[in-house]
Amino acid sequence: MKELWEITETLEKMDDEVLAVTLLTEFNDKTRVHHLLLQNTDPDLDHEEWKRRCRVAQREVDGIVKRILTYQR
Repeated sequence: MKELWEITETLEKMDDEVLAVTLLTEFNDKTRVHHLLLQNTDPDLDHEEWKRRCRVAQREVDGIVKRILTYQR
């Protein structure tokens, strides 16, 4: 939860509002994909493939979080 607060605060303090919106949109898109995978409502998705996709999605979330937090003041 602390990390989400840091992300929000960082984006709010950015001088470049267009970049902030772009990063927020990307963050929302990546976390949405990860969340949907965690729910795993696809009965045709086998467990190993599900785990692989979750790992990839988590890396993508981690990547956008890292990019956002590099803009901290």
